[in-house]
Amino acid sequence: MLKVTLIEFILRGIPEAFIHLFAMYAFTGAKLDKRRYVKTGIILAIMMLFIRFLPISYGIHTILIIMAMITLSITLNKLGIIETIRAAIINVIVQFLAEGINMLLIQGMFRKSVQEIVSDPITKVIYGIPSLIIWMLVIFIYYKWIGKKKRRSHD
Repeated sequence: MLKVTLIEFILRGIPEAFIHLFAMYAFTGAKLDKRRYVKTGIILAIMMLFIRFLPISYGIHTILIIMAMITLSITLNKLGIIETIRAAIINVIVQFLAEGINMLLIQGMFRKSVQEIVSDPITKVIYGIPSLIIWMLVIFIYYKWIGKKKRRSHD
């Protein structure tokens, strides 16, 4: 079971859920439906919170979150099954790379260990912001420039 404080849920969990969903739209080439996006984002954020509270081994929660993201994208956002599964895999790889880059920067620039960073919820959220920004930028760039071609071909 992971410990998630209210501040972590608000400042990290909710934005993370919306980034996950935006990635699903970007990597499937689907046009963003704002109403469905907001509705599904709120549901995914709550699901992610409950999944993180489950008494399971670390890492299993990631698999369950991916499954929730895929299921919600298919059922509520009406995205294609195969495209959604592919998008979820790409999204998680981009997220892990962004977090890895962020950890390397933190350890190199600030000489902080992972244990120091994750021991305090506020510190964890603050040091996690660059990875959210990197992750979102990659997805946004893909959505704006590369995904635009896909969306045109779907229309």
